[in-house]
Amino acid sequence: MKFLIVDDDPFILKMLTFTLQKSFMDIEVKTAGNGQDAVNILASKEYIPDIILMDYMMPGLDGLEASQKIKKWAFEHDLFIYILMVTAKAQKETEISSLKIVDDYIQKPIDIDILTSRINAAFRITQLINEKNKLLKKNDQLYDHLIETNKMNERLVNRLSEVLEQMAISLSEAIEYKDLTTGYHVLRVGYISEALALGLDLPNENIEMVKYAGFFHDIGKIGIPDQILQKPGKLTDQEFAAIKKHASIGAEIIKPINYFKSIVEGIKYHHERWDGKGYPDGLKEEQIPLVARIISVADVFDVILSPRPYKPSKTEQEALSEIILNRGTQFDPKVVDAFEKLYLEGKIHDIYQHVENKSLPKTNILDFIMSKG
Repeated sequence: MKFLIVDDDPFILKMLTFTLQKSFMDIEVKTAGNGQDAVNILASKEYIPDIILMDYMMPGLDGLEASQKIKKWAFEHDLFIYILMVTAKAQKETEISSLKIVDDYIQKPIDIDILTSRINAAFRITQLINEKNKLLKKNDQLYDHLIETNKMNERLVNRLSEVLEQMAISLSEAIEYKDLTTGYHVLRVGYISEALALGLDLPNENIEMVKYAGFFHDIGKIGIPDQILQKPGKLTDQEFAAIKKHASIGAEIIKPINYFKSIVEGIKYHHERWDGKGYPDGLKEEQIPLVARIISVADVFDVILSPRPYKPSKTEQEALSEIILNRGTQFDPKVVDAFEKLYLEGKIHDIYQHVENKSLPKTNILDFIMSKG
């Protein structure tokens, strides 16, 4: 991973260089004393960073102006460069205006823990985007430009649904590699959530949004240690507290992409309960976003069916009974009713068959499943 640090203060340059080299392995770090030098480094192509730490207030070309030029240059060369703005200004308008150009920001004085956390998130986002670009090339779907992370993902959903579903399959395989009990769980949750959204008469654009929220609901497990995810047996209180962070971690990973708001909310709140006893914020009933209430039912049903290190699997009927039993306590009653209807119509079983056989239709799986009943 290559870093470029841009600041007119030599002390800050040395401090950030030392911090990065101490906190991360196998990295390259280059520095620039002002915004124009940073632009010139990229223009010369002598050093192409993956992540840039850009100071906001600098003489001459300030951080926002330099970032705008760098983003334009990256766009023209079919590259993605993540820019983390470092600013001492706390005004809301500065934050808003900077996020239209850069990918994230952090305020001075710099908290080292926050900085490393933001860089870890930037690294994960960069990995996801690189994987997405590989899929685009694999499907001969080349785009004329790359835009900021938030706009790029929104356009991909609208214009290239098939590629995003392939991303979800790739992501599920990545999570399966890390968490041997998860695997195609995220695909099943995504497709079941999509079917539930249709059954609840959500608008078409929201139905697709719910599906992708289901696909990415467990992405935060990337940030959980393997020894906890794969532990056979009961977790300690400390380990369970770490597991519970995956929902918030996942939301933070997706948040900079600025996809539909409900995708972030669905990821963050899918472990909330109707009775207010869930996490991370103890929301209850209608306080919980509908997308999260939908994912919760789909997620728990699939978890009950799947063997885990800490429990055996159960039958479909046992899983359905448990969902119904927790209607009005753990789950939104109207979502449970919609799920039971889909189950009795055989739609849930059809989704499982297609995911299990990896025979997902090249058209829309929801149209395919719903056409059968």
